[in-house]
Amino acid sequence: MNFQEVLLPLDSHEHYICYTQKHPGFSPDDYRDVSHAYAWVGGLNTETTRDLMALVSIAIPAEENKANMIRQGPMHLQQTIQQRGGNASQHELESLVQQIYLAEQLASPSRALPSSVLASASGLILVRCENTCLAENGTYRQFTLRSIDAINANIVSEVDIAGKDALFNNVLKKIRKFGEPLAINPRGDSALFWAQGKVYVVDPQNKFKRVSSMTLDVERYYASWCSGRWVVLTTNASGTSSTLLLLREDTGKCLQQITLNGCARAIDSAGEFGLILVGHMGGKCDVVDITSGNVREFKPHKTILRTSFVNARISSDGTHFATWNVDDWQLMLTDISSGKSRVVADLPITKSLLYQGQYAQLDKVLSPGFGFVAGTLLSVKNGSVTQVLPQYETNAESQAETVSARVTEVTNNTPLHYDARQSPEQNIVRFGLQSAQHKILPYYWPAIHLQLKPSAGDIVVGDSKLGGQADLPNNTPWPSYNNMPMVFFAQLNLEQLSQWFPASPLPANGVLSFFIGINEEYNVPIPMGTAEEKGMWKVIHTPDLNGLRRRDTPDYPADVYDTEVKECDITFSLKGAIYPNDDSAVVKQMDLTDDEFCVYQDLIQQANPSDEQQDSDYQHQLLGYPFYIQSNDMEVMCERGYRGKDIFTSSKDPAQTQREEQASADWRLLLQLASDEENTDLLWGDAGLIYWFIRQQDLAQQNFDDTWIQFQN
Repeated sequence: MNFQEVLLPLDSHEHYICYTQKHPGFSPDDYRDVSHAYAWVGGLNTETTRDLMALVSIAIPAEENKANMIRQGPMHLQQTIQQRGGNASQHELESLVQQIYLAEQLASPSRALPSSVLASASGLILVRCENTCLAENGTYRQFTLRSIDAINANIVSEVDIAGKDALFNNVLKKIRKFGEPLAINPRGDSALFWAQGKVYVVDPQNKFKRVSSMTLDVERYYASWCSGRWVVLTTNASGTSSTLLLLREDTGKCLQQITLNGCARAIDSAGEFGLILVGHMGGKCDVVDITSGNVREFKPHKTILRTSFVNARISSDGTHFATWNVDDWQLMLTDISSGKSRVVADLPITKSLLYQGQYAQLDKVLSPGFGFVAGTLLSVKNGSVTQVLPQYETNAESQAETVSARVTEVTNNTPLHYDARQSPEQNIVRFGLQSAQHKILPYYWPAIHLQLKPSAGDIVVGDSKLGGQADLPNNTPWPSYNNMPMVFFAQLNLEQLSQWFPASPLPANGVLSFFIGINEEYNVPIPMGTAEEKGMWKVIHTPDLNGLRRRDTPDYPADVYDTEVKECDITFSLKGAIYPNDDSAVVKQMDLTDDEFCVYQDLIQQANPSDEQQDSDYQHQLLGYPFYIQSNDMEVMCERGYRGKDIFTSSKDPAQTQREEQASADWRLLLQLASDEENTDLLWGDAGLIYWFIRQQDLAQQNFDDTWIQFQN
């Protein structure tokens, strides 16, 4: 089970609620086993707790049909392992036992954890639960919105929506109407929701009836209540800036806007003091005075990744805030006045694979809970509450490191923008990284977006295209793998490309053609990029266009699939990731200082497209850096596969691991193709991507025989 632990203060009587909730991005199937889940109310001055699990979760039935479908996976995997003589990688063993365990869980009734919980100072909590089941008699959708008196453990008001089969779409419409809870006021008599492009105010004690609504032209919201106003936090599509919208509590009318630099992911408030704490991706935190509009930027965690979220809580008196992030696992306490931060606790993520007979359960706490309750900083880990720091103890003796947070007084809330019209050198200087230019510039790798359009059948021989029939000289044999012809996927006219983009590192002449062989296990052209598959893909460089001929597509056996790719025209444009992500092994080779790394994160947040942009627009790409779906170490995996090693297993020898990471910096993306059923009929597994990589020295010598491939879905 992958879950978040949350601790929220309730009232002036020093009560708090602790609970586990679903983590965004994980399937409901990850939460079938709720044996480690909890929800209870406790107090600072009492050891007595009150169980709330039945109130904050909803019962869900067994899903035997889905369990039977899941059981097919282990059966096929066991057969494959047996065919190899019983040899299985650790990755395969873990996958096997987890699927078996999941099937057993699906075959039993369970409970659905809350997707969100809001807590008011009055002790009223608001809970939203939603679940879809594949039950015996069809697909079943459940939705519960509930307000609860947490101190007395009773339901104040609720809305239940459920339905199956013919009623399923009806249920979805009703659920969308209610939307997502964003914030609740201290009295517990007013809450802010979001649904279908609108934020609206409801009465949580009266069937969640709407009081008012307002349309806002943004897609992502976080919210809080502060000094009699709703504060809505939005982030732009590129993830480069965020905006605080201050709304009237009764009508939702927008009173003020404050622009922040960064991609916001968390919000908390010291409501009576007019202070808002905003946590951004990459570790930056802003303390905003909503009365004056002044913003102070802090960076208490020095070396964390641009894509890492930060949980943040501010004390009710507005003097301190606490933060935790997924990279260093440190709970930091920051004095807002002095800007001093110190480590007050280590809260590591726990991950354990527990074998129970022939089954296994993977438990992973993706973020621990913490918060300020009556001036005391508390944390919760695995259901156990610890008093981290009573009354802050800012002058107490401590072995914890005390550091100066990177603090900036913001007088002009206009974010610094990357200028695509300028050179990489100019932009590096623009971001104040001139001292690190020699470290960063060697890793700049231009990215070219491939816009695909179904062909009208008039593509000239040798032109750039995806799919259709390959253009090869008559004396060039059609590549094969295991005595079966490979499948043609793409060709790129390098002369046209060099004329359009003279700075291209590719050869200036000829055509590059891309082929993939048939995976014998699944009878489709999808390699995993393992060492055993060497030779399953081929990149052919034909220097002379004059000898090209349009070749007929070979015949394939009837049980081989996906051998014809719909022909598409290709249009080039300069878009895509031009610097490595901050969480990749490649960045380690830059050897940036902590401060340089922080600014590098700001640079790539602007220079590279956001995950949302890549997910929707930029997935077909030539050169640049890859769009990851799973692991972010594909370059390391290429190096392992090229050297004949298991790509999924890192060496136990630290020196060997270091050598692999150093060598991985030489691998660069050559071509990335995404699943695109609309234009190309391409479907890489479960909507995945395929990646061709090449070493820089091979590219310099125009040697395309030693490319390596990776697949993610």
